[in-house]
Amino acid sequence: MKIALITPDWPRTTGGGVAAITATLADGLHAAGQEVQVWTRGGGPRDVALEAERRPYPVRGLPGRSWRRRGVAHWRRGLPDLLEDFAPDALVLATWEPLRAGPACFGGRSVHVFAHGRDLTADLEPPRERARALVLAGGHRWWCLTGWMQGELERRGVPSSSIARLPAAVPSPITSTSPPPARTRGNILAVGRLVPRKGQDVLIAALSHLPAWVQLDVVGEGPDRDRLLALAREGGVDHRVTLRGHVPAAALEDLWARAACFALPVRDEAAGDTEGFGLVFLEAAARGVAAVGGRSSGAAEAVLQDRTGLLVDDPRSPQAVAAALLCLLDHPERAAALGAEGRSLYEATGRPEHLAAAALADLRRTAP
Repeated sequence: MKIALITPDWPRTTGGGVAAITATLADGLHAAGQEVQVWTRGGGPRDVALEAERRPYPVRGLPGRSWRRRGVAHWRRGLPDLLEDFAPDALVLATWEPLRAGPACFGGRSVHVFAHGRDLTADLEPPRERARALVLAGGHRWWCLTGWMQGELERRGVPSSSIARLPAAVPSPITSTSPPPARTRGNILAVGRLVPRKGQDVLIAALSHLPAWVQLDVVGEGPDRDRLLALAREGGVDHRVTLRGHVPAAALEDLWARAACFALPVRDEAAGDTEGFGLVFLEAAARGVAAVGGRSSGAAEAVLQDRTGLLVDDPRSPQAVAAALLCLLDHPERAAALGAEGRSLYEATGRPEHLAAAALADLRRTAP
């Protein structure tokens, strides 16, 4: 089967869950013997980044400038040529936004559209809100990773018969030729974009309720960095918090290996800013690291209570987050058992081939 994946975001150009799940699906489909192409935003520095790709399938950037202002025009201009050149059997959209270009740009083909979280739940300015409503009513096939997201689609008028649940997946951890470092007592790792929804602020506040031997490593970049640094100083815990920014893959694996547990008490924010799943929780499971997460939106399905980690009912409460963390930090044997079950579940259901197999089954089942 010839499959085109159309995505605004790609790991070489834009981080986040949309880019990660699209790349994982593309890798899995290629490994399953399918002919895959990825079409994403190009132009300027994006073209430079895409030229450095080392994927076993083409990743093609659509030309354009000022995508923020004229994205619809770029999709409308670029997609027909790519369709004619590749003639795919199936079109998979990483988000609904390219559909704003209109059905003619897709050559009359049906499309499968991923729904993630805030792409469907966030408040939008009126023109985009109207466009999203039209897309939801357009009779497309929708993919999602959680029951929560399926419920959100149904609440917005998408029939359940038009929705398929796919398993979340992340690539296998990279292997190192050197022995992994030992886990460090009291070392909490948080990986995610620095925005309020991810809950790094609550983790920093929770340190005041935890023993002095507990340290926090925060990996990621984002607009909340200065506020997080100020919170750490004001709370007198800045010597226990390290904001590492972007960390290269090999160095990040070392941080995973040292972590006593992983924590990200994600929460719902105003204006529909939600966590659709939280692939990083699956990344923790893939590495055998127990997780503490917030019981909010789709993230409540990413951490399995008392199986792969612990969920905090009130992720805004530093005391509640600290209590959950102590359940793991004071009992490393429990953390190890939860991590081991997370690793086992990942091997059984969370690898790229599992996502690709489910996607292929749905593509074939719904083929015209």
